[in-house]
Amino acid sequence: MLNIIVGKGSNLSKELAKNLDNSILISSLKVEDELQALDIDESINIIFNNFQVSTKLNDLVLIQKSILNAQL
Repeated sequence: MLNIIVGKGSNLSKELAKNLDNSILISSLKVEDELQALDIDESINIIFNNFQVSTKLNDLVLIQKSILNAQL
């Protein structure tokens, strides 16, 4: 089974990818393009780890961008 982890830049995502067999990381900003580029012919698990970075909580532009990306 393929494990797709959305949230490529996160430390948690990177650790999950190291510890889960058959896993790939994809960017939440490019999720649609990266999923379409994959040739998936097996069952998959999708793990979403694309939450707001805590050091950027006061950045309203980043928060708005995150909300728009979550609406895919």
